[in-house]
Amino acid sequence: MQFAMFALTGSTVELLAGAFQQIIFGTRSWDYSAQALNLGGYVSLKMTLLWGIAGMALMYILLPVLLSGFNRLHLMHRRTLCRVVSAFMCANLLLTCAALLRWQERTVEASPASNAVEVLLDRRWPDERMHQRFPNMQFIHGDNGGL
Repeated sequence: MQFAMFALTGSTVELLAGAFQQIIFGTRSWDYSAQALNLGGYVSLKMTLLWGIAGMALMYILLPVLLSGFNRLHLMHRRTLCRVVSAFMCANLLLTCAALLRWQERTVEASPASNAVEVLLDRRWPDERMHQRFPNMQFIHGDNGGL
């Protein structure tokens, strides 16, 4: 039952995230269309099974190790650690989104940098670096969304 829930949850998140990304941003980060039993290329049977395996591994291997270390910390340090990690993840998400949106502007619209932030993004995350980080990213043209 746990395996099925991990598999279903992982595939549902992958399906919704992929559709959201394509509709809102006009981009696509993965495409499982060539795999058997896929749903719009967003999910496939192979990936669903991998989500189930990953969930079981996290629950029975990684989680006990992480909890053991986390429980050794004083309550105040746990809260501080959670705040620091949360702040880092938020900053990482915002910076990644900014770099991706700027990459899309450069690629699809051939838009030159028009302010200091765009200049910084172009210098720190040029097309070559973005392609290395996101090798499967596709910019979709037409009526598929986009900002």
